[in-house]
Amino acid sequence: MSQAVLELTPSRLSARNIGGLVEFRLRRLQMAQVSTRGDITQVLTAMGGRTTSSSFRGMTSHAPGNFTLHTTTTPGTRAWIKQVAHILGHYHLHYILKHRGSPAGVIRCQNGGQVEREADVFAQVLLAAGARSAAEAA
Repeated sequence: MSQAVLELTPSRLSARNIGGLVEFRLRRLQMAQVSTRGDITQVLTAMGGRTTSSSFRGMTSHAPGNFTLHTTTTPGTRAWIKQVAHILGHYHLHYILKHRGSPAGVIRCQNGGQVEREADVFAQVLLAAGARSAAEAA
């Protein structure tokens, strides 16, 4: 049985509000930084997710709090960490907030548009938290 492809619509959150959402999520996870494969995997696991290598970049939602991120980059690399952070942005901004975690389905990430810009902001803020923590520790 094939799953429905979910239509992504912009969250309409400002960059500041997206940043607040990321900071809130990190506080709830009691994490100060996200900069390594272990960090991003910890965030992903805490949200109920996992990754798999795939021919497309996106997400499959099996149920709320149970999802798989499809990545096209080599696991553990900086590019993979960025891609996971970006797709987590889609999960939060365009699946949880817009679809309220339902229905199950597949989300394919497309290049361009407001939806992609929002996911980029989410990823940048998430990974910047790690950069800030590293700078503060130095």
